[in-house]
Amino acid sequence: MNTNVPSIIKKYLGFSRYVNLLKSTGQSLRTQGLRKTRRRIVDKVQRKFGLASPAALELRHLMGDPSPEAIADQADWSAKPGYRPTMHLALPASGQSIKCLRKTVQSVKSQTYPHWVLKILCPSHANPKVLKTLQRLKRTDGRIQLIPVDSERPSQQLLNTAIDNTEESYFGSIQEGDTLRFDALFHVAQNLEHNPRLDVIYTDESHIPMNGKYPEHIMLKPDWSPEMLLGYNYLGSLCMVRQTVLHELGGFHPAYQEAQEWDLALRLMESGCHFKRVPHCCYFRRTDNANIPHGTATEPTSAHYRAALKSHLNRQELEAEVESQDNGVQRIRWNLSEEPRVSVIIPNKNSPELIQSLFDDLQNNTDYSDIEIIIVDNLSTDSIVRKFYSEQMEAGQIKVVPFDKEFNYSAACNAGVRVATGELLLFLNNDMRVRNPGWLTELVGWSLRPEVGIVGSKLIYPNGHIQHVGVVLGLHFATHIYHKATPSEWGVMGTINSYKNYMAVTGACQMVRRELFNDLGGYDENYRLVGSDIALCLKARQQGFRTVYTPYASLVHYEEYSRGRSIPIEDMERLASEIRDIKLHEDPYLHPNLNAKEFQPCLRGPRDIAPKEMLQQQLDSYNPTADQLTKIDWFDDEAIRDELAELDVSFAPPTYSPSRVAEDVNAAAGFILHVLRKRNDIRKRFPLALSEGKHGAFCKWLCSEGLEQFRVPTHAGKTIRAAFDQHPGLKICQLYGFRPDLRAAYPAAFLPTGHRAFLHWLLIKGRQEYQFRDEEIWWFFLEAAEDPAREFEFTYHIQQDWQRNFPAASTAFGRDRILSWLKRRHRLDNQVIEDIQSRTNTITIEDIRVAYWSLPFWRSKFPSAFREEMATLDLVNWLRTEHCTMPIPEVPLSCSMDQPVHQKLGMNVLAHFCYPSGLQQSAWSLVRSLEMERIPVSLRDIPAHYHMYDF
Repeated sequence: MNTNVPSIIKKYLGFSRYVNLLKSTGQSLRTQGLRKTRRRIVDKVQRKFGLASPAALELRHLMGDPSPEAIADQADWSAKPGYRPTMHLALPASGQSIKCLRKTVQSVKSQTYPHWVLKILCPSHANPKVLKTLQRLKRTDGRIQLIPVDSERPSQQLLNTAIDNTEESYFGSIQEGDTLRFDALFHVAQNLEHNPRLDVIYTDESHIPMNGKYPEHIMLKPDWSPEMLLGYNYLGSLCMVRQTVLHELGGFHPAYQEAQEWDLALRLMESGCHFKRVPHCCYFRRTDNANIPHGTATEPTSAHYRAALKSHLNRQELEAEVESQDNGVQRIRWNLSEEPRVSVIIPNKNSPELIQSLFDDLQNNTDYSDIEIIIVDNLSTDSIVRKFYSEQMEAGQIKVVPFDKEFNYSAACNAGVRVATGELLLFLNNDMRVRNPGWLTELVGWSLRPEVGIVGSKLIYPNGHIQHVGVVLGLHFATHIYHKATPSEWGVMGTINSYKNYMAVTGACQMVRRELFNDLGGYDENYRLVGSDIALCLKARQQGFRTVYTPYASLVHYEEYSRGRSIPIEDMERLASEIRDIKLHEDPYLHPNLNAKEFQPCLRGPRDIAPKEMLQQQLDSYNPTADQLTKIDWFDDEAIRDELAELDVSFAPPTYSPSRVAEDVNAAAGFILHVLRKRNDIRKRFPLALSEGKHGAFCKWLCSEGLEQFRVPTHAGKTIRAAFDQHPGLKICQLYGFRPDLRAAYPAAFLPTGHRAFLHWLLIKGRQEYQFRDEEIWWFFLEAAEDPAREFEFTYHIQQDWQRNFPAASTAFGRDRILSWLKRRHRLDNQVIEDIQSRTNTITIEDIRVAYWSLPFWRSKFPSAFREEMATLDLVNWLRTEHCTMPIPEVPLSCSMDQPVHQKLGMNVLAHFCYPSGLQQSAWSLVRSLEMERIPVSLRDIPAHYHMYDF
């Protein structure tokens, strides 16, 4: 018995198979992560036991089950007057499976759109049983026609027999065993009614194995993508073509056999037809080869696809060869009659290994002869780099353009263009390595096509994962699709290893004709680091040019080796503004049924957000519309009522009872607020009434003359001063400081145009969570409205994102930049901007010191400033005389360095400065003692946790 145990284990447990399974699972965890590994395991288990796969379940969610209401609504729409073309469907009947034939016919008969004709191409020598079945099917519906065809002719030659020249009709084909979704023709007709000029309309599809029940592969298609069509026939099944156009083009060309439909699509494109996608999965294909559209390169059928594409290129008078790829797509190899000069523009700072490696690849690993290398140098100090520049310039191998300013990617590239002599411009990051010698020829071939504006390449990380295959709008925001994904052949949006059109391609490797680049105005230098490459592609699109991605120009990208990960918020907001300006609501090359939170395209689930909604959310976040930033007039009761109407909450303007003012502090607070809201003359007389507190002029006046004027008991002064002491708005201020999520969601809560959104939160959630009283909310906003400039200073000092994005904004050296951003992003009016500017109308040496330690560019240009006297003097003189990218006021004589200035030694004090307590008083006493001893101090507040303390 014991001797048979190993054989039993091997036979029944398959131990080696489980070891291999564990190995493959571990590999999947390392490369694809837990979520995708779990998805693969569940998929395999469900298919093993005949259950619906995740793909099938997601597809079912997206399509929805046919409800009686939906069917009735579609039937009603179809019966109404309007453009209702007839859909002609050709069905070649092989006679091999009566069951499959019936299933296909039944799916057509079940259409909610009734205007169709099904033409069954019946072989003349078909089995009598098959003929009998076909005759029976014909009798069930008058829209079914039988067309006898010669059974000796190949099936590819049969479709032309079903074409006629009927006006207002469209032609498509359906294969035996395939089925249509019940509303397939309805969606086609509905799109045609919206745009009757359409000549070609195509739908999504899913593939079901011959012996399977559920979809194994779903094909979501982009809207019209001409370059994608040059790789393979992505239009796929259920492609409806206007019959008059089809007749004019001579129908199908049977000589191309399996490629005849692709050949027709290419000829339709040549004739200028209008194409449109229906973003619904309408066609279910039975196939055992769902993932390879045209067969592999070694299959005999690939010759027909090469011939179809080669004929198209010949008709377009394009010199090129066609190669079939192992993944089933076709590649165009351009035959360049001459090689136009390519000016390769590379921004660089130091990075000796990167720039030398890239130079070597351009010289030795690129099979293109006429290359002009232009390096835009941003204050490199590395001796190896300086020597490399000198040697290569002397040899005539490179041009070096000094860029002695704070780095701006757009400005640096534009500086390189000004000295370029090439017909083509290639903008290239310095952290690239060449993978194949023909990459540049590939880019040039596409760039020379007049309808193509900008061309991008396939970039991968050193670990083999994808860095860039195109930029889309709606996955997160403007992002690299497939980012950090592992290379794969086919997915729900096709393959990355074929040509595609995108809204944009990255400027890390971006080719454009010099003439077009200049016509578009070059890179917009208002973008500092990111976004100008996308903006350029959007401008080209507006001018009628397409952006093309080619996988056959592939580079390794060591991203962010030369610069950090910091992305200026202004760049993202400017890009959002440009997207709004061109009224782009959805990326046509994405699909509405994708999960917008995944870089690698996948179907969205019931709770996942679609790309269109994600894009709108991001636009609202980066570039709110004017109505989202409307100022509230806190002194207009009617305006307040209108504001609250949509919220369905109560928020009454403060009132008072004279007798209660002397008895209750909250009533006294209401009295104070009522006086300020109703008396404009008093507000003008005391502009800082709430801000100055109980020692201010307003409180003193109110406790004396004001009591008599408003007929309030004379002893109410005590409760009025107590109300000021209580500072009702402080509770909200402290909460805002304690909660990072509030500061992130409402960054401008203290500024006039940020009041509206924060008020909504306070009334809906703030009251519920923290029981804020109306007097507290009114006090907070009225006090904030007294001095917006002060509130800006406060906000800047607690918003770390503002400090990170706008260093030195507390000085004149950074103030203009943040004010420009506030005016554009938060729509602050000119009066508020001027008030803020007036707070920094002088410059001291301390301002220069703060700016110096805040601005990396200053430190790199003057590394010894504030350590050595002469270096500090050089910095000050430079500020007086040199032009900088940010506006700098004239430095007054008070900044002169008549004596040595060194770094000051001081003390950083961390304490509860904002929370009113004994610890706060102790901290301020310590600070005052240090200041009396002339010891500089830097203060940092440690927030107290809101729920741990009573207010």
